[in-house]
Amino acid sequence: MTQKDRQRDFESRIKHSPNCYLNHKERNWRYIPVHSFPSKKWIDAYWEVNGDIVFLEVWRKIHSHRSVGLFLRTRPEGGNVAHAVLNVSSIDRSDLEELMVAFHDTSRLLDQFSEKLTKIHNPT
Repeated sequence: MTQKDRQRDFESRIKHSPNCYLNHKERNWRYIPVHSFPSKKWIDAYWEVNGDIVFLEVWRKIHSHRSVGLFLRTRPEGGNVAHAVLNVSSIDRSDLEELMVAFHDTSRLLDQFSEKLTKIHNPT
């Protein structure tokens, strides 16, 4: 799926359900949460950032076999998946939006990666 296809798909989701997206409170990025807030397990979202759409997955540590941190992978069909593991009791909107900033600020969000998740940041 090309960048243009991902953008078209994102816009189509909004067109068919205009109330489905949120704007990041500080950076004004648009995103479409797949699950409702707060979540005791995980949250997924389609995130429009830097002219592309990134699929964002956020898991609580208790439900993940991965270590706490930020990970990225590139799908074989194109586009990146940003994956985060948090040590929190539930995931709410502010957690998701803080992670968006953290991923963006790594400056690696749209780099090419293998299909396997690559850890790009350890929590401090």
